[in-house]
Amino acid sequence: MTVVPSAALREAVEEFRSQTANLNKPASGTVKTANRPAPKPVWHGRLYENIRNDAFDANPHQIVQRGGEQRKLRRNQYGFSVTGPVVLPKIYQGSGKTFFTLSYEAMKESIGQFRMATIPTTLERTGSWSHVVDNNGAPLQIYDPASTSLNPKFDPTQAVSTSNLQYLRNQFPGNNIPLTSMDPVARAALAYYPQPNTAAGPFFQNNYYSVTPEVNRANGFITTVDHTFLQKQRVTVKLSHSNGLNGQAPIFNTPANPASPPQDSKNRGLNVQHVYTASPTNINTFALSGSYESYANRAQLDAAGRPFPQYNFNGVYQNMGQNGPVSHDAFIYYQLSDTFATRWKKHRLSQGVELTQQQFNSFRPQFPVGRFDFTSGFTSLPGIVNTGHPFASFLLGGASQAQENIVGSPSYYRWNQQRYIFSDQWQLRPSLTVTFGANWEVFTQRLEKFDRQSTISFSEINPANGLPGALVFANRGGYGRRFQPTWAKLEPSLGLAWSVLGHNNTVLRLSYDRRYGNPRTSNGHFGTQGFNGSALYLSDNPQLTPGAILATGLHGSQRFPDLRPDAANGTFAQYFDTSDRQPTAQTFNFSLQRQLAKFLILTFSVNHQNARNQFIGNNAANPNAIPLSALQYRDKLNDLAFNQAQRPYPQFQNIDVAGAFPAGRHVFTNWNIQLEKRTSGGLALTATYQHFNRWDDYSTNIQDYYDRQSAWARSTYANPDYVSLNFIYELPIGPGKPFLNSGPLSRQLFGGWALSDSSEFWSGSPIRMQPLFNNTGGVIGQGSLNVDSVAGMDPNVSNRSPLLWFNPAAFTQPADFTPGNASRTSTVLGPGGFNHDLTMNKRFAAGADRTLEFTASLFNATNHANWNYPDNRIGSAASPNYNAGRIIGSNGGRIVQLGLRLNF
Repeated sequence: MTVVPSAALREAVEEFRSQTANLNKPASGTVKTANRPAPKPVWHGRLYENIRNDAFDANPHQIVQRGGEQRKLRRNQYGFSVTGPVVLPKIYQGSGKTFFTLSYEAMKESIGQFRMATIPTTLERTGSWSHVVDNNGAPLQIYDPASTSLNPKFDPTQAVSTSNLQYLRNQFPGNNIPLTSMDPVARAALAYYPQPNTAAGPFFQNNYYSVTPEVNRANGFITTVDHTFLQKQRVTVKLSHSNGLNGQAPIFNTPANPASPPQDSKNRGLNVQHVYTASPTNINTFALSGSYESYANRAQLDAAGRPFPQYNFNGVYQNMGQNGPVSHDAFIYYQLSDTFATRWKKHRLSQGVELTQQQFNSFRPQFPVGRFDFTSGFTSLPGIVNTGHPFASFLLGGASQAQENIVGSPSYYRWNQQRYIFSDQWQLRPSLTVTFGANWEVFTQRLEKFDRQSTISFSEINPANGLPGALVFANRGGYGRRFQPTWAKLEPSLGLAWSVLGHNNTVLRLSYDRRYGNPRTSNGHFGTQGFNGSALYLSDNPQLTPGAILATGLHGSQRFPDLRPDAANGTFAQYFDTSDRQPTAQTFNFSLQRQLAKFLILTFSVNHQNARNQFIGNNAANPNAIPLSALQYRDKLNDLAFNQAQRPYPQFQNIDVAGAFPAGRHVFTNWNIQLEKRTSGGLALTATYQHFNRWDDYSTNIQDYYDRQSAWARSTYANPDYVSLNFIYELPIGPGKPFLNSGPLSRQLFGGWALSDSSEFWSGSPIRMQPLFNNTGGVIGQGSLNVDSVAGMDPNVSNRSPLLWFNPAAFTQPADFTPGNASRTSTVLGPGGFNHDLTMNKRFAAGADRTLEFTASLFNATNHANWNYPDNRIGSAASPNYNAGRIIGSNGGRIVQLGLRLNF
């Protein structure tokens, strides 16, 4: 875990800056003398400790609802800082010239995190499925894939249905899978899968909860030395060093835990800055910095000393195994900058340059011992939804597909950035200032130190089938070391500040800027196919045959390096966008500020942004997607060869863009009203209301990759309304205050008390309705199919409650091999919420120049619970989801933190 400087560390830095801001400047009215003795060195600092413990807290609501015991919480945050002149006894007296600050902070935390999941029942694990029901409580039928045969009465001119089956398959007798049919590897893996421990429901769903410790450790220091020489020159050296452990809470305490593994981190940094004040109007600042960060996962190993395989149950049950259990990444960053600032007449001019070099070294195999995906198809009645089950397919060992990563060597990426800066703040008149700015940014794209990079070229011919689309390699075959062009763009900005009609109590501000995004570079081994790879095992028809059998294992025959142009055939081919499209955002800001009274300020502001070519991932971009027109072929699409033939590049199973495809678009408008009361009478207060309206075509999975306009919808995470209230109030008691201001104990008992509060209120965000089934033959990806809207039905209900948050009758499951007609996100908002944090602070005098501060903070002081989001899965009329629109549980609980700080 990276150590982030706390408020105490930031205060120490600010105090250091204030003490060193006027080095070598004599006090007003004093006269320098050659033999004047050096002043006695004075050091200032603070020592602090903050603690949290579940003994102080309320038991979180989500744990109370499951009948659990008090959540464990142990947190200690402690440190110190000291600042003052550098003094080496009998060697060097730095008073007035050389100052230092040293800050140290550490944090130790073990906090129980709540998780709710659905796992197989005890009977299901033994093969007994007679009690298993679907989402509406009807019996769920499990079929024996070994009994599959062609139906001689099938009519290919009609759609597959229960009365027109293409394949016949027998249900397991009594809906029970015989022990002799179960895969031995699957049976052995069950020992690592926990048993159900709750019954939140419905129908055996949400039957497992865990409260497991998230263990975090962090410690680090920041030290700064500042030296002034020749009166006009100042050098500052800053050194930072930290180590940490980020231990995400396991979902279950076995090697099959699907949560991210614990991660060790290291951070090192060095910054040297030189400031030359040539004159009161001319200042030059030169800086040189470097940093190093590393992150290494600690995999939990099984009895054989290997990471656990990943078993994916298609979102129906909690997965087993981790993604990337063994990895080590390192980031190295160097920067050189120089800025010259000057004042000329009515202009404040600034110009500078920043030169940056970055390195990213990665060893990150995602599935080193394999990933196995299970669907209901293998144990279904072929062509009929709501039959079969992914976990039943797992018990038989039949995975619809499997992958195994083969990473032969780390990847060593390098890229550069140049930034040339110019700005002019021009005071046209005392009441009007205009600011012009221009940044010229140059990004030199990623290369790999040993040229171990590749991508798909859509112009090269693939030798396997003679079609466009083949793997090409860096620094080979006429390609350079970088596949993407250098980005060089001008970023303009314009601002205006006007005291309206010359009145300083009313200020209008306008601004515009255009910004370009940085390239995506640090994404593991993406773009190294041929040097690293992934063996892929696919079913010829996931309803009939598996792509891999657990008992057989994975035995990839491909060896690396494999630099053939068809080496990526049959895989999820990796593609860099090699165009010059760069993420672009234009932002407009308007604010009007009015001072209503001496200490009261009202501000109205509007922020609008229009962005295009935003980086998106596989959920919203796929150059090899099957057009929706292919849905006309219906059940033929379940045949792998036929399915692949519908793709633009049939030699590839799919194309992976790794979150770096520049095609996304968003627009948002955000307006705020803020009332600020500056400190008077011991009270400072800020109240803000914000309305946020954001639309995009990529924030969740999209249904049609070839019609991005149809994906245009409200962003799923856009909470429209937000209110905040913050205040600090010095209680009117003690010396110098109206009450309890006299007596020998007044200062110690009553003085120095302050109360602060931070309160937030927010509305819910738009809900994405999800179909319960996706029978589209893989044309529309899992999680990408929209629901159908039901004409004339209002999705809202008059009295929203956890029993019914929205009207599920307003939506329905699309027919098989049909896209949904509803918007990607609905007009229905999820539950909003609120939170109040309260802090009491008391300062004690501990001497002439020492104080002791006591702080008690109550996070979620009212112990309020905010509702979870409702079940958004929409079934069909024949197979509805009983739980649609209902909310299970809430979350939240009061946490108390106590702190002491000694200032000296």
